[in-house]
Amino acid sequence: MRTRREQRCLGSISLFLALVLLALIACEWLFIRGSRQRDDELRVRALLAHEADRQLAAYDSKLFENYGLLAVSETKLPSLPGPWAAREMAALGGRFTLERELSDPLSDPEVLGAQIRDYMEPLYPELLRGSLITDLLTVFRGLKDFRSLGTEAVSDFAGLGDFAALMSSDVIQSLWLRIRDWGLRFLNRDAEPTDTSAAPDMDGEEQDTTVVLTESETAEASDLLSRIFSLQGHSGTIAELGVDPEACGGSSFADVAALLENSLELIGGAGELVPGRLLLAGYGLNMFSHWPHIHGAKDYPVERSLRGKKLRSLELENRLEVEHLAFGIENQAAARVISFASVLTVRLALNASSHLLSPSQMAKHGRRARLLSLAILIASAGEVYLDPELLRYVVLLVEAQLEALVDTEKLVRGQAVKLLPYQNRFGIDTHYSDYLYLFLLAVPENFLLERIARRIETNLGRSFHTAMSLSLGWLDPRRGGEPIYMSEERRCHERR
Repeated sequence: MRTRREQRCLGSISLFLALVLLALIACEWLFIRGSRQRDDELRVRALLAHEADRQLAAYDSKLFENYGLLAVSETKLPSLPGPWAAREMAALGGRFTLERELSDPLSDPEVLGAQIRDYMEPLYPELLRGSLITDLLTVFRGLKDFRSLGTEAVSDFAGLGDFAALMSSDVIQSLWLRIRDWGLRFLNRDAEPTDTSAAPDMDGEEQDTTVVLTESETAEASDLLSRIFSLQGHSGTIAELGVDPEACGGSSFADVAALLENSLELIGGAGELVPGRLLLAGYGLNMFSHWPHIHGAKDYPVERSLRGKKLRSLELENRLEVEHLAFGIENQAAARVISFASVLTVRLALNASSHLLSPSQMAKHGRRARLLSLAILIASAGEVYLDPELLRYVVLLVEAQLEALVDTEKLVRGQAVKLLPYQNRFGIDTHYSDYLYLFLLAVPENFLLERIARRIETNLGRSFHTAMSLSLGWLDPRRGGEPIYMSEERRCHERR
């Protein structure tokens, strides 16, 4: 039989075990409760992450299909919460609030520029292969100094700038006015003059001008003057393109030279082109429609966008999209005029350069200048004598201007023209897109990106964002309604 002491010890052990067991049960209960709370939190966090991914996965399909960019549009986002999230919320209980906020708009130049560069980098080597951009830049740099091309045809002038200064000088302007006054008289004369009185030369001395032009010489002089004073042969075709012929009278040669040299400074900078500028200009040129697409030109090098869309088949309010990117003009009539005039000025400089660099052409202009000087001398009855050496540059510029008109008409219709028609060294074909490329390169990067974003948003009719944050608030019933707040942020995946 157990003693009282032994019985007391046995009771103490039982009480101790009961206390330990209660503690273990309490710990287990706390562990299980904490695990359930942690599990709830993880389920809520998974719910939030799922909703964030689901929202951002709703990339705008038209934006990606047409422009290769990844962003979301608020008007196309799915509602909150989704079916799975709604079931999870019901199972968890409590009260939930879900809010989303869009940020990093695609129209932000930094955001759009990064996406375009990522999209273009793997494509650009193929686009650049066979492109005229390198050749064009080489030639344009050469235009700044004709002597660097090793010609003797312009030995009196150091380059395009000097030639431009000559053409805008008072001497040439005076010659032009005298040609205009007496040229019209020559064209409208009633009878063929057979002789003239003595005429002063450029030094004020009189010289014998008893001379008669042959019938062929008279016809050639008359034809030359007609070409100088009449562009009727081109006005009709220019008007058919939707351009007012009066708006294409041409700038002075000095303005053309300044345009080219300023463009070179803008796109060349201190040295070579920045690759990013090439990528942006290439994207703008190959993703949007421009003038030749209106005419449905065949064999035009930019027929489809980089997304495989036929550019001439796109239904757009503004068909001159690249012209808008290059010049910042929304009005299509104004865009036609400024684009035509810009291409015309470049063609004028290129054609004048080609004439200056061709000994045979300079010899031809010299002969025609002498003939024209003689014809004006005869028509003015010896009152006006124009120095043939200076007059040949006026003839050259008129010829270059007329050729530039014809070239520009062909270019905007999608046809090809020779870069420098009288130089075999640069006997390569150019298209309207090549000139647009240069104009795009001359646009400051931020302006170009803003215009691209505006064109995209206008065409698709909505704005876009590339980042989203989702905020969740939950009143946890297991914690007596204690609020729990979580947030998730997502960014659109950049193109690889």
